[in-house]
Amino acid sequence: MVNPHQTSLGVTGIVLLLGIPLAAIVLSGVRWIIGLNRVPRLLSAILLILWLAGLIICSSVALNVLRDFDAKSTYYTENEIRIDPDEILYLTMDEEFISNNYDYYENEALYGDLSKIIVTKNNELYLSPAIVDITVSDSKQSTIEIHYSSRGETRSQALRRAENTEYTWIQSGNTIYFQPFFKIGEGEKWRSQKVELSLIVPEGQIIEVDDNLNNIMDYDSHWIPYNVAGNKWIMTSNGLKKYRKEVSKNESNNSMHSLFSVFVKSFQISYHQI
Repeated sequence: MVNPHQTSLGVTGIVLLLGIPLAAIVLSGVRWIIGLNRVPRLLSAILLILWLAGLIICSSVALNVLRDFDAKSTYYTENEIRIDPDEILYLTMDEEFISNNYDYYENEALYGDLSKIIVTKNNELYLSPAIVDITVSDSKQSTIEIHYSSRGETRSQALRRAENTEYTWIQSGNTIYFQPFFKIGEGEKWRSQKVELSLIVPEGQIIEVDDNLNNIMDYDSHWIPYNVAGNKWIMTSNGLKKYRKEVSKNESNNSMHSLFSVFVKSFQISYHQI
C-alpha cells in the first residue's frame, strides 16, 4: 500500500528541511550565551548543504507522487438484479461484513466521518464507496452499475489499479446488501481509487432504503433525494418520488362505513343519556 523507500526519503527530507533551521536557531542562542562572535564557516556550510539536500529530497518525492496522479482511467460492470416488479426492493448495509471484520480495524469509528478510510492491522486499506444515483430504467430490468476509477502515471497503470479494486454486493431474495467498504488491490498504493454505484430500476418499482445506508449516499450528485435513507420510494418517469400507498375504492368505502358506524353509536349513547 505504501512504498517504504519513498516514505523513508520523504521523512528524511522533511527532517532536514525543518530541522536545519531549528538547529540554526538553537546554535545562534548558544553562540549568544557563550559569547562567540560568529558561527564557524565550515559548520554554516554543512548546515546549508544539509538544508538544500532536504529541499531537493522533498521536491523529488513530491514530483514522483504527483506524476503518479497524472492519468485517470475508469471501467464499470453491469450486474442484473433478479426481482419480481411487484415486490418491494429493499436496500441495506451488509452488517455481517462489519461484524466479521471489526476486530481488524484500528479505527473503530465505523459509522462516523472517519469511517471513509480504514487501515487494518495487516496494513490493508479500505475506503467507502458511494451510491451516486438511483435512476429509471429504459426496460423492465433492474441493474446495478459499479464504476471503478483510479489514477496512475499512465492510463494503463490507472486502469490496472481500478481493475484491482475489490467491491462486493449481495442479493438475497428481494434485498440488496451493500458492503460499507471496498478494498485497494493487493500491493497497490492509494491513488484516488473510487467505487461509485448506480442503481437502475424500472418505472413503478417500489424501493425501501435502510437508514444505515446514509453514510454512503452521495447527496452531492443531485440524483439522490436528501432524505432517501430511511424512507420508501417509487420510481417514476421523472425519478424517485416518496411512496404513498393508494387507497382502493373498497378500502375507502369500508373506511367511510366504519366512521359512519362510530358516529351512529356515539349519537345513540348521547341520546340515551339525555
